[in-house]
Amino acid sequence: MTNSLEVKTTKLDLAGKIIQTALTSDANQIDRIYFDVSNEQKYNGEAIQKAVKNAISDAQSAAEASGVKLGRILTINVNNTYMSGNDYGRGNFAAKAALYDAGESAPATDLAPGDVTLSASVSLKIQIDQ
Repeated sequence: MTNSLEVKTTKLDLAGKIIQTALTSDANQIDRIYFDVSNEQKYNGEAIQKAVKNAISDAQSAAEASGVKLGRILTINVNNTYMSGNDYGRGNFAAKAALYDAGESAPATDLAPGDVTLSASVSLKIQIDQ
């Protein structure tokens, strides 16, 4: 039998204690710990806006180098948005659970602070004016 539990908190300083409580409360497997942003859509939008501005800047540099002028934007494609950050997988907790199962007291759970990065990739099709 498998039971799943999802815990959400905005109090990141409690994350280690939550994991510790799970380990000392007969949890025998912790699969994944994810750190996410609370308003992902807002930050995805900001990443897309920055990607478009960067793409236009790059296109302007290329146009200047080639002696042409940019016209209007014909198409904008958002290829993908991606979030990366601290992702603690099964391997990080398996050893701790094994120690606890062996009768030792549950070890402290350390989570390293880090950044969550949202990135976006866009492609533009821009008319060239001579």
